[in-house]
Amino acid sequence: MNLTDAELERYARHIVLPQVGGVGQRKLKAASVAVIGAGGIGSAVVPALAGAGVGTLTIIDSDLIELSNLQRQPMFRESLRGCRNPPRVLICS
Repeated sequence: MNLTDAELERYARHIVLPQVGGVGQRKLKAASVAVIGAGGIGSAVVPALAGAGVGTLTIIDSDLIELSNLQRQPMFRESLRGCRNPPRVLICS
């Protein structure tokens, strides 16, 4: 799997790291990750995985969004309070 010019620019700082390099960035692009739970930890890890260039992210969570949890769940908004399956789960590649 090759990186586009835009991806080369976006991930340039990863690519220059000997621990990642071009090979590692291509592996991230080809990777699929499922995150079980979009609560406090899942809410933090999803943007990090997306920002690192993981190719496919699947987020699985069936819990209710509650006002008392929003301070640690930046992916959600107060308008989604009480939703069990809000329009927050997308499978994208």
